[in-house]
Amino acid sequence: MKKTTLLAIAALFTANVATAQIMQQPEGTVYNTYACSQSFYCSPSSEVREAKPETNRAYLAVLVDDGEGKVYLKHPFPQQWMLTEEDGYLTLTREADGSYTAVMPQPIFTTEEGVLTYAEAYTVTTETNEDGIEQFVFQPAAENKVSFSYKDGELRQTDDLIIALTDGNGQFLLHAVYDIDFTSPGELVQLPEGVQLEDFFLKATDDENYSVNRMVKGAIVGNDVYMAPFSSFEDSFIHGTIEGNKVSFPTDQYLGYSEFWERHIYARAATYEEEWDDAMEDWYNIYTKTATIDFDYDAEKQVLTTEYGTALIENGGREDIAIASVLITPSLTHFVEKAATPADPQLPIYGFAPFDPEYGNSYFVVNIPEEDTEGNFINPGQLYYNMFIDGEKFVFTPDDYDIYENMTEIPATYDNGEDIFTGDGGQKVVYFYFEGIETVGVQSYYTAGGETHYSHLVTRPISQYENYDEDEDDEIPAPIVTEPIITTAIHNVEATQPGVQSIVWYQADGRMSVVPQHGLNIKSIRMADGTVRNLKVFVK
Repeated sequence: MKKTTLLAIAALFTANVATAQIMQQPEGTVYNTYACSQSFYCSPSSEVREAKPETNRAYLAVLVDDGEGKVYLKHPFPQQWMLTEEDGYLTLTREADGSYTAVMPQPIFTTEEGVLTYAEAYTVTTETNEDGIEQFVFQPAAENKVSFSYKDGELRQTDDLIIALTDGNGQFLLHAVYDIDFTSPGELVQLPEGVQLEDFFLKATDDENYSVNRMVKGAIVGNDVYMAPFSSFEDSFIHGTIEGNKVSFPTDQYLGYSEFWERHIYARAATYEEEWDDAMEDWYNIYTKTATIDFDYDAEKQVLTTEYGTALIENGGREDIAIASVLITPSLTHFVEKAATPADPQLPIYGFAPFDPEYGNSYFVVNIPEEDTEGNFINPGQLYYNMFIDGEKFVFTPDDYDIYENMTEIPATYDNGEDIFTGDGGQKVVYFYFEGIETVGVQSYYTAGGETHYSHLVTRPISQYENYDEDEDDEIPAPIVTEPIITTAIHNVEATQPGVQSIVWYQADGRMSVVPQHGLNIKSIRMADGTVRNLKVFVK
């Protein structure tokens, strides 16, 4: 209530500010910069109104240079998304060649209450209170302006003031930014003109030790190698050079800006070591940046392999290691389509939840190997599977499932984000909404080279799941393996969500998960046009 009252009073003083809020992007050259800064920040919802210092790196700040002596800065406060609904631009004016100032106050944001907030120049010092604790002290600067150097889209603050967010009446709202340093994020790797991209099979593990098997695009042109190893940036390539039987990719090649992570992303070469955490009673990886990631190269087979202890990180920034995803011991194999029989599916004995009357469902974990019977990679985009309940092929219907029409042939890459989930390495989690299941079975089939080949049908009685006790070191019972049930395959591709390419779940701490976990989850939906939608989902 107190905050709302202050902001309401602030509206009475807007007439004292001569400059107008700039909402529309000004005309000029636009630079999407790699932004680093320091800041003071206090959440509007915090009960303790005490600013805390933060370091901000690799975020996006937009500069617009009008070419006539003015530069406009959007996103001056890295935390603005916590505070506002609408952004404004901060105006910088040229004083001399390369020297610019932001003369303030300037209206900058409109709050959720519909009140303007303002950017002003402040000083910050520390003092010790009566309890012997150092506190920050914020005061308006003698001259209400902040100085910068600027050239060709690169902006650096040249004084030690802070740009504070105020209510237009001198009331500091405990948001401030300083030590501003905005530079170019770098250039994306450009493919040679006329290059023909080919399919390569990427094999690795992630930071949670899950398998990562997928198709990526790449090309080998003379001694130059181009690969797009990360699913979030499937059109962003890293460039390496062949030297004898080695291929070296320099570290920190720019991949682009991630809307999901809200950071500029780079491909970072690294090594890793495993260390034991006594508190967590688990192993974790420690990563160290290296100048290059080096692959052994078999030119005849076009196979690239790395040694144990090698990692390629999808990294948030050029400074510290900030993992968006990681590929541990990655390998890349040139893929040539040919007819093949898929390896038999697996029904892990741990992958079962009995029917829960409260939620009205049970689930099974299914592994659909993305390999043939000889261990060769097959294209997951041409791999399908069927589920069998009590010996009958199961029909998934829109009445029970988040699909658009009946479906029996499930694409191996399919994930509807509700009750059929797909993770890396071929792992699936499939829900069923009735009780009394006695057996569950699965078979897969692969269509390539004009032929369709089936795996065996793998079945487990429910009693195997229920009677197995890991704590008693029980021997894992073998599933029942029989000849496949061959039927006419109808690929219900229209049953998937229109335009959806993939769905990935993340926990609140950023870790990827196969299914949503209890608490806050983020459902990241990649559409066929390359756009990404992120939805917050809370699971009780």
